[in-house]
Amino acid sequence: MKKDQKYQSINQRIDQAIRHYRIPSRLDNESALNLVLSKIEGRQTAPNVISLPLWWKFAGAAAVLLLALFLHLLLATVTFEGGSQQVATVRLPDQSRVVIDHNSRLEFRKYFWNRQVSLKGSAYFEVEKGSRFVVSTTAGKVEVLGTRFSVKEDENRLEVACFEGKVKTSSHGNHQLVEAGTAVTMTDGKKTPVKISAEYPAYALFSRHYSNAELSAVVKDIDHFFGVETRLDVKTPRYFTGTLETGSLETALTIVTSSLQMNYQIGNKNQIRIYHSSN
Repeated sequence: MKKDQKYQSINQRIDQAIRHYRIPSRLDNESALNLVLSKIEGRQTAPNVISLPLWWKFAGAAAVLLLALFLHLLLATVTFEGGSQQVATVRLPDQSRVVIDHNSRLEFRKYFWNRQVSLKGSAYFEVEKGSRFVVSTTAGKVEVLGTRFSVKEDENRLEVACFEGKVKTSSHGNHQLVEAGTAVTMTDGKKTPVKISAEYPAYALFSRHYSNAELSAVVKDIDHFFGVETRLDVKTPRYFTGTLETGSLETALTIVTSSLQMNYQIGNKNQIRIYHSSN
């Protein structure tokens, strides 16, 4: 009995569906088609919702974080500035040394060091030999492989002085090779070369006078200005009296140690040791 009721229920549903979509015999073909389509489109159907697995959502969030981290590493820069009253000394990742003049700024990539820096103002460079080293400014750029030179930019004016080796400058499409003992000023594409006699710009000179100063205090000043680290191997306190005015680390160390009958040694990464002559 129950089986007959089940088949009867199924047959009733089929009859209802047929009646719903039944086409009156008096309609033409086009009208019949439109009637069927209107009945089908009138049915309400729930949209299909695709639910992503939880691990997929975490993977997407992780990808976004990795992209943000990569962009941070790629674009992060280090900035050093010279103050209004003092200069700043920087040792770059390749151990090149830069003295940043007053109210000037130097920037370079923090993680992807490629021997390229950006300069606003003026600075003195002692570049270690290696691949191409580039200083970019708003007025032009300077390219070297390894030498000593200074750069000063002011809007459309670029001043470059070479103290050792050779320097290639470019500004507004013009190029100039600057050799040791010469300087050039490039303004709006015009070049003005001059001879120079100084070995360092004034702001790159270590100028101090000491009167019976403890050696550790003198060494601390030298370390700060030249961007080095010195270890003192001394058994008794030593005191220095004299004037230091030089842009050369070796000259400053020679003056101090020779007056105290001591020696110095420069190691890798500008690690310095000062010791007694007998050691």
